[in-house]
Formats: sequence, C-alpha cells, structure tokens
Amino acid sequence: MLADEINRTTPKSQSALLEAMEERQVTIDGNTRPLPTPFFVIATQNPNTQAGTFPLSESQLDRFLMRIELGYPDAAAEEELLKGEDRRALLDRLSSTMDVRQLEEYQESAQQVKVSEALLDYIQRLVQYSRQGPEFAASMKIVIDAYVEMNYMQEQPNRSDKLRRAIRAFRLKAFTVNV
Repeated sequence: MLADEINRTTPKSQSALLEAMEERQVTIDGNTRPLPTPFFVIATQNPNTQAGTFPLSESQLDRFLMRIELGYPDAAAEEELLKGEDRRALLDRLSSTMDVRQLEEYQESAQQVKVSEALLDYIQRLVQYSRQGPEFAASMKIVIDAYVEMNYMQEQPNRSDKLRRAIRAFRLKAFTVNV
C-alpha cells in the first residue's frame, strides 16, 4: 500500500493506518477483517514545517522499517518531469516485477540469511553510539547503505532488529548468503 503524505491526514487516520500495519487487520463498522498477505506500507510525508501537517509520534514512526530521504530533483530531472507525460497516466503502464508467491519466497529467503556475530555486535554498537548525540548520527548516515537514519534508532531497542532485517534483505538482493 502506498500512503501518500501520511502526515497530512488527521491523527485518527494516521492511527488507523499504523494500527493496520501492526495488527495486520482493520475494523470497519465493528467488523474486523484481516489484511491480505503480504501486506506492507510505503508512505511519504511532507516536512513537518509545512502548514497542515500532523507530525507522527515516535511510537508511530517506530512501525516503519526504515526512513529514506529523497530530497528534491535537480533542475534537469525536474525539467524532464515537466516535459514528460502526466505521471498518473504512466501508472496504467506499470507492470509487476514479481508476483505474490515470488515476494513471499524473497521474504522467506531474507529470513534465512545468516548474520555473523561480528555484524550483530556492530549493529548493537552503532545503535548504542547513536544515542550519544546528533554529531555521531549525522556522520554515520554516510556509512549505512540502507540510509537508515541513526536518530530514528535512538529510542527503541527493537530498531536494532529492524536494521538487522534491512541488512539481511539488502544482502540477499546482492546475492550474498552470509553477512
């Protein structure tokens, strides 16, 4: 599911979406329905400095595996966007790169990737050091290929597990079985 501009929705709507992410079910008019498997959310948000935004709390942000900042396109890319087709029209021509079965197999394979004790120790030290201040967190953003924001990992111990899961998936994508 793609949730565009999640921080422009009301806090009640944010809570409902984030509950669906956690509980893997939704309740509509008192009827609880399971969500399909696999189910995951990719969400965008606007800078919290923009009018009409409702910042997500730390506990809500904690439900996401990672945060990736894309920034703005450079002038040449923006010009291509302006000259190109309506982006909504391009959606009709999108095709799947894998089916549900292939995605589930990929997710299962990622769980089988062995993570060495040295890497687990490194993850733990990264998270612990990130709690020492923003200077360290800012410098470490360069090191982590997954662009996991260190400030995001500071508060919750389970964020180190999320980093481990992300590393497994990225390493599998690179065809490396042992990390």
